[in-house]
Amino acid sequence: MRLAQHGAVLAGASHFTRRSDAGIVALPTAIGKTLVMQLLPFLLPSHRVLVIVPGKLLREQVADQLGNLSLLASLGVLDPGELKPKVHLIEHEMHSGEDWDQLSENDFVVATPRCISGAITGVSPPPADLFDTVFVDEAHHATAASWRQLLHSCSAAQQVLLTATPYRNDETPLPGVLIYDYPMLLAIERGELARLTLEQINFDATGDPDLSLIRRVHALITDRHGPYYQVPFIARTNKISAAKALAERYRGEEVDVAYITSEMSLSRARNAVAAFKAGNVQGLVIVGMLAEGFDFPQIKIAAYHRPHLTLPATLQFFGRVSRSKPGEAGPASLLLVPEHGAMSEVAALYRENADWGVLVPALADRKVEGVKRRAITRASIEETEVGAVSDDAVQPRHVVDIFELGEDQVPSLSFEHLPQDVRERTLSDFGGEDQGS
Repeated sequence: MRLAQHGAVLAGASHFTRRSDAGIVALPTAIGKTLVMQLLPFLLPSHRVLVIVPGKLLREQVADQLGNLSLLASLGVLDPGELKPKVHLIEHEMHSGEDWDQLSENDFVVATPRCISGAITGVSPPPADLFDTVFVDEAHHATAASWRQLLHSCSAAQQVLLTATPYRNDETPLPGVLIYDYPMLLAIERGELARLTLEQINFDATGDPDLSLIRRVHALITDRHGPYYQVPFIARTNKISAAKALAERYRGEEVDVAYITSEMSLSRARNAVAAFKAGNVQGLVIVGMLAEGFDFPQIKIAAYHRPHLTLPATLQFFGRVSRSKPGEAGPASLLLVPEHGAMSEVAALYRENADWGVLVPALADRKVEGVKRRAITRASIEETEVGAVSDDAVQPRHVVDIFELGEDQVPSLSFEHLPQDVRERTLSDFGGEDQGS
């Protein structure tokens, strides 16, 4: 059992001894949140647990893992002969209280909001007294209306929100209080996660970024003396229409792959993943799928044909190759063409000689620290009486006046008319060259 999992379980059990609001647990991607969901109900205690997940494939994976207590048995938590929990997978919309009554004999119920949220027209939410514990996996989605409505329906239950990224780009807070976080850098230092190396591919020889990435992947997985010989890999692109074409290009370079997109039927997606895990294909091209929670620690190469443009999505993708078995955190490699990530929120990661083994966890940990600081600020504001703050204490450093003008009223203001210090600062911020005065 990893120390991060141990800490998360103890924090969850402790939180509900004195508070009833939702507890947010921030664990690095790939650290193993499902074990926390397995073990924590024994300590709370819980009688019936609802697990909310964002996608269909993740729903199946989590249900399979919850029904298998072998890991808890190996840790000495349970007797190997202990009865397995009853796990039910909700695959269709719930339309009545009678539908829910049929689930009363189960220990775990796993579902997506699409099937059980009252925010969806015609869907019957869970009865308020059916579940005493609710786990939200990939809880950074919890600010969405369907998720919030679902959590409100289960407001009487103990709610634990699990995520690697307890923040949003718009800084909307998740519905709960952060009760535990485990730094990604610490997980890497302790060998709980693989250290990721970034290899930026030069495509001058081919003039084709995708082809250069494909050939580099081929070279790595066919090098009998290298660390990546015959290891599975994933390749990410950003358009559903491009997935099939990219898969065909891999096959054209003698690399056998399958592809999976968010528009595929569940059966087709399931078959592609099964073929990948069985080793029938060497790689998997993905678009809008498997970015979150996919548990297959053998993956050690990721070809980033089209990088994500935000930090949370980048961290989720990072987790696909940083997973490791306890004590076996081998090397992991991310391949990309640097130009593809140069203009994104995470552009600093793509600078020459950037050390992803340091930069990625540092960015992630800094984001979580920001969440903690904002939570402290909000708490202090809520505890302060309105009359206790003097108007004189509010002194903004800058004041901005905004005017609405018609098209014929817009003044002519060229860049040269700006003061010199403003011009220099603007050029620096946007990466331009200083032209001087």
